[in-house]
Amino acid sequence: MTKITKVKSATDKILETNIKNLRTSLTSLSMEQFIASTIESLMQVERAEYLEAEQEDKGNGFYSRSLQSLSKNCLLVNVPRTRDKGFAPLTLELAKMGGEQID
Repeated sequence: MTKITKVKSATDKILETNIKNLRTSLTSLSMEQFIASTIESLMQVERAEYLEAEQEDKGNGFYSRSLQSLSKNCLLVNVPRTRDKGFAPLTLELAKMGGEQID
């Protein structure tokens, strides 16, 4: 199994789990909750790919961040982190560039 295949497998597994969870709770989710879940899923995929490239680093839980949403409400998202703190999700950088506030 090549390195690319392993990354794809980890990414696919994360996406499948998150999509399954979204489908089961889709009727009870607000648009804001759906957006937060999608952002969290993207960041989990980013971390899985980062950890595959950085073999010495390990995943180390999550920390909370609030994002200013389009409707001026605050979205709370769980941002994945690593032990060496070298991981910075591109998803948060894109939110900053989009004019959203990140606390």
